Amino acid sequence: MTLVTNGPNKAVSIAGFTPSGSMSYASVASALSTAQRNLAKIGIDKPSAEQIQAALIGGDVTTKSGATTTVKGSVASRGATPIASR
Repeated sequence: MTLVTNGPNKAVSIAGFTPSGSMSYASVASALSTAQRNLAKIGIDKPSAEQIQAALIGGDVTTKSGATTTVKGSVASRGATPIASR
């Protein structure tokens, strides 16, 4: 899965991952929805591709205030072991 976002000043952010197994459309939709909710809980309403990647597979996210927080991935929580790519 490749994630591409446009940020301030037309900056492009690209990140992605390869799931360890196939994911149904419903699984992808659920993982993205959970990732969006988890990012919103820490104050990120317009995430970069890297922030979405971290919310999907787990990792560190820098918030608007500059603080770094670790999030549990919504794909990883389903028992998958995705591999990050950039």
